[in-house]
Amino acid sequence: MTIKVIATDMDGTFLDDKGSYDKERFSQILDAMAARDMHFVVASGNSMSRLKPMFAETFDRLHFVAENGGQVVSYDKLLCQEFMGSNDVENLLRYFNYDLLAKATIFNGAQGYYMLKGSRVNFEMITEEEQATMEASIQRLNGLEDLDDDFIKITMLLSPEEANQVSQAFNRDFDGNLVAVPSGFGAIDFIQKGVHT
Repeated sequence: MTIKVIATDMDGTFLDDKGSYDKERFSQILDAMAARDMHFVVASGNSMSRLKPMFAETFDRLHFVAENGGQVVSYDKLLCQEFMGSNDVENLLRYFNYDLLAKATIFNGAQGYYMLKGSRVNFEMITEEEQATMEASIQRLNGLEDLDDDFIKITMLLSPEEANQVSQAFNRDFDGNLVAVPSGFGAIDFIQKGVHT
């Protein structure tokens, strides 16, 4: 049997407990894989705004299945992305009574990443440098009426206990084409049904 592809999740699998990895060693491994015509696939619920700086040195040598399967990038080229229906986004907002200030929520769109002004966010599994880069990439909005994009995924950041409760209730009660997927560390990814890594 000849192995041609190695695919791995990031948090808790490829990354260490600090959300990092040995970049020099990984580059050497990629060289050895390339010599054998093998490919490395990063499969993650993370956004490309997090993954690209994480793999800056090797980005153009990798394949990515990001956003829980909602976006596929290969050798720095976008191959496809799946967007939520606008009615599903509206129904999600209605489900939460348009009250997302207390629930830090990131809207991952085609044109960028959005949060409400005043929302506080803390990413425990990434370095301070990565958090600063991610924060800089997020556009802050005055209100939900300012959302004007197509969305791949919506991520809500809660405590781990609350995330499990909210996910279970949403999946039981929401009538639409979205599903809540707890992604660990208190995050919930709201994605389209049938699109999941």
